[in-house]
Amino acid sequence: MKTYTDIDMVKPKDIIEINKQLSKLGSKVSEKFLDGEEHSLANILHLACGESSYGISIQDINSIQSANFRIDCKCKDTIK
Repeated sequence: MKTYTDIDMVKPKDIIEINKQLSKLGSKVSEKFLDGEEHSLANILHLACGESSYGISIQDINSIQSANFRIDCKCKDTIK
């Protein structure tokens, strides 16, 4: 199982799963990161880590996982 941290590049199939789980928590991944390319976890979680209407708690972010990955994100300097 892969553990993604803030600086890790995330596989496209995992980005789709992260987006599905974020949606259930009231957040989402920005459309530009759903392009079938790898992107850094920090960029993917930009909306979730912010203070906008898509911002969610760090505990909710780190609860996202599948059989293939889990998240260990700090959202450093972006979330309270």
